Amino acid sequence: MLHGCVPVIVMDNVSAVFEEQLDFNSFSIRVGEAEAELAYLPERLKSVPPRILEGMQKKLRTIWHR
Repeated sequence: MLHGCVPVIVMDNVSAVFEEQLDFNSFSIRVGEAEAELAYLPERLKSVPPRILEGMQKKLRTIWHR
């Protein structure tokens, strides 16, 4: 996160630490465990538009230290 890498969260039915205080959807990509197959995941990540990634990275810069 410190370097602008957007986190990819692969967890079903689990809340992340500080998820109640931070809007994880604004700076991370959540992928269901069933969707995290090696063949699917790269395509899923490539499908995120650059403007969305830039927005997530901008948000990361404001919250990474938390």
